[in-house]
Parts: sequence; structure tokens; C-alpha cells
Amino acid sequence: MQLRDAELYSLAQRVRVKGADDWNDEWRCHVVLRMKDGRSFVGDEQMVDKSIFYPDRNGVTSKFKAMVSETPFAPRAEAICAAVFALDAANGVGGLTALLAEA
Repeated sequence: MQLRDAELYSLAQRVRVKGADDWNDEWRCHVVLRMKDGRSFVGDEQMVDKSIFYPDRNGVTSKFKAMVSETPFAPRAEAICAAVFALDAANGVGGLTALLAEA
């Protein structure tokens, strides 16, 4: 779905966001969806998988490997990730750029 998609735009026009002044936690939320047929769906911040916002090294590596699985980078995905995570101790980016240039 594209941002300029008519269906998405129509949905966005029907959404109302109401904030609460007393909430100071960046994660705290309470969501109520009221449907035209009268049904309601309720949710809160406990339903959010926060690990997608704060991934660990294994999560980042797994996601990168999945994203490049069908590209020329796939065989070197593990080495590329290792080079990225070692940049703070490296003398430069030569090792990383060499891995990227091989594709």
C-alpha cells in the first residue's frame, strides 16, 4: 500500500487522535477502535513488541540477512554485520567497503 493510496487516505481521514496531558511515558497508550457496527476493540502499550524498536545484535543481524537473502550480499551478510558492529574499534571503513564492493 502506498502513502498516496486512496483507501489508506480514506482510512486516515476517519481516524481521530486524542492525547492525554498526564501521560509522560513515551510508550504509554490506550487505543479504542469503534466500528460503524458498534463493535469496539481495545488495546494498550502492553501489546506492542518493543524489541522491534530496540533490537539486539542478533535481531539486527537476522533482519539484515533476511533482507539481503536474494541479493549478491547474501553470502557475505554475516561478515558485513560483523564489520559494521566492529566499526568503533576499526582503523577505518576499508574492511566494510571491501565486503560491500565485492557484490
